[in-house]
Amino acid sequence: MASASAFLNARAHALLGMLLSREALLRLADLPSAEAVLADLSAREYFRASLPAGQLTFSQRLNLELDADYRSTLLVLPQESRPLVRALYRLREVAFLKAALGCANRNVPPASRGAYLGGLHLFNIADEEAFYQAADVPEAVSRAPEPYRTPMENALHQVEEQGSLFPIEIALDLLVLHELWLAGRALTGMDRARIFPMFGVWFDVFNVVSAARLRLNFAVPGDEALGYLIHHGQWLRLSHRRALAGLEKFTDLSVALRDTPYSAKLNGAESLFAVGQGMMRAFREVVSVSLAGYPFHLGGTVAYLLLKEIEITNLTRVYEGKRRDVKAADWQDVLV
Repeated sequence: MASASAFLNARAHALLGMLLSREALLRLADLPSAEAVLADLSAREYFRASLPAGQLTFSQRLNLELDADYRSTLLVLPQESRPLVRALYRLREVAFLKAALGCANRNVPPASRGAYLGGLHLFNIADEEAFYQAADVPEAVSRAPEPYRTPMENALHQVEEQGSLFPIEIALDLLVLHELWLAGRALTGMDRARIFPMFGVWFDVFNVVSAARLRLNFAVPGDEALGYLIHHGQWLRLSHRRALAGLEKFTDLSVALRDTPYSAKLNGAESLFAVGQGMMRAFREVVSVSLAGYPFHLGGTVAYLLLKEIEITNLTRVYEGKRRDVKAADWQDVLV
């Protein structure tokens, strides 16, 4: 058992050592073009997987590499640790389902939908084709694999009434976040001490961003908005969730969360993007802190997978900014 823990720790730290520093990301942001960004990453052998690069978009390459990391991680983990990482992967499956549903909703031809999925996949790839080949949203829902089909079917009437995919999207979010909480709760010892706070902050991120979106973008009534928030979290309690469900403007956020570590991160936030940035930076800091101290726990592996996801977001923003020739970007503000 000790040798297995030592191997997993060494593997996690090797992967963590391959992540780009903020300074490296800012240097990439100073390059003159998207082609220069890609050349720099290739020169430092950033892309590890053997992929047909010429046939893939930048985001597809990044996500397929992380997909490979998840699969290889599950192969080397002991059996009792795999449900946690599998539950974490469901966040990526939900991102795939949302993207594919969006294509069906916009009548994107099935043959063209792969370009919109960004390299995301279901873990069981064989389940994908029938789903994203569906002609419309109801057909896609009927073809979705479990455990996703049932909550999607339950939310379908709201989609038809509201003309928006939002009810399905949030039903999927709540499903996988609850599963993640259950997987985290099953941990013991140092694994639980290191990993549960990361998940708790992730739940807080979801609640804050969802409340801002519900109340300030969609004007969802407060009682209904409260019902869409998850009951678990690291710092947010029922009183915070009620305050979030009553938001009237973005500047209310720092007051609603004044007795949490998030208040300072959200001070001055006046857009949904700024709210997401503040919360994700708080999340990144907690994940980074989890790496300190006693090394022999599953937290290093989980931290790598979560930090890699953030790195993909940052690299995609840099690459797309260069590809679109964005001139005046303040990259310190753009990067998570």
